[in-house]
Amino acid sequence: MAKQVIHIYGASGSGTSTIGRFLCDKSGYFFMDTDDYFWEPTNPPYTTKRAVSDRIAKMKSDIEKYDTVVISGSLVDWGDVLIPFFTLAICVNTDTAIRIERLKKRERAHFGNRIDVGGDMYENHQKFLEWAASYDDGGLDMRSKAKHDEWEKLLTCPQIILDGSLPLEESFERIRKILVAAR
Repeated sequence: MAKQVIHIYGASGSGTSTIGRFLCDKSGYFFMDTDDYFWEPTNPPYTTKRAVSDRIAKMKSDIEKYDTVVISGSLVDWGDVLIPFFTLAICVNTDTAIRIERLKKRERAHFGNRIDVGGDMYENHQKFLEWAASYDDGGLDMRSKAKHDEWEKLLTCPQIILDGSLPLEESFERIRKILVAAR
């Protein structure tokens, strides 16, 4: 089988990681989440960015180790050098209300009462939700739909759009059919 690198991206909470993990579980692909490369491990988490050169080096190393890879998350503004690796790009679109509800549940499950008023992560959590909610209307100065629309013009691989509110099995079948047809 030829090397396959699938990039799944969209707004925070759209389902990129969930779809990516599901695809990997079903197909045996190696899963990469951009957050694991973007952020240094800290407590509280997601407060210290890793140097771009380190992110790229770590990602290239993992991409080169595996024949089939799924990368979920956004690479906008820092990962353009990885674009030539992509064999398929999948944009996941999900309604903002659904995304924010997912993010609240995810953050609660991961951080518990740390995101409550008075918790050490409360302010960061509130800022994160505000940022995530601004995706659809944000400008080119941030991770936004407009920014992703511009970034897509750099892609040279086939591209599809998935509805992030669909059942995982349905999204998987659509991707699987595209991969089978591409062989």
